Amino acid sequence: MIYFMEEGKPILLVGETGTSKTMTSIMVCEYLNLLYHKKYFKYDINQETKIEHFIYKKKLNMNNFHLKYEIGDFIKAFTEGYILILDGINLASNEVLNFIVKAIKNKIICYEINKEFKINKIHHNFSLIIIKSSLNSSDNENKINPIYCPYFK
Repeated sequence: MIYFMEEGKPILLVGETGTSKTMTSIMVCEYLNLLYHKKYFKYDINQETKIEHFIYKKKLNMNNFHLKYEIGDFIKAFTEGYILILDGINLASNEVLNFIVKAIKNKIICYEINKEFKINKIHHNFSLIIIKSSLNSSDNENKINPIYCPYFK
C-alpha cells in the first residue's frame, strides 16, 4: 500500500465485511503520520453522499448565526497533499464515482464555494484509499463500473 501511495496511485481495497480493510488503511495512515507527519481524513460514504459533501462543509457561526461554507475533506486532501480514505465506495452514486475519477484522471478539480469559482491542481503528496465491501451488498451496490478500475491499484 505504501509503495502505491508514494507513487500517487489510488488504492482500491475490496473484500468481505469484517476483513479489516478499514483498520489496515487506518494503521498504514497512522504509520505514515508517525514517520512523516502526513495527515489523513476518513470519509464514510452512504447512499445519500453527494458531490457537495466532498467540496464543502456547512458551519454555523455562533456569533451571528450565519452559515459559512468551509472546504471539505476531499478538496483539502486533494489540494494540501493529505491521505483520504473513502470507506463504502460501493454505496456511492455514479455521479460521485465520476467526480472522483475525473479529479484523479485530470489531476485538477473545479468547484464553487462561497460564491467563488476555484480551480486547484492535485498536490503531489495526495493519496487516496478507496474501500469496497463485497459481502452483504445488493447486486447494484456490489458493482464498480469497469471503466473506473484502471485508475485504482
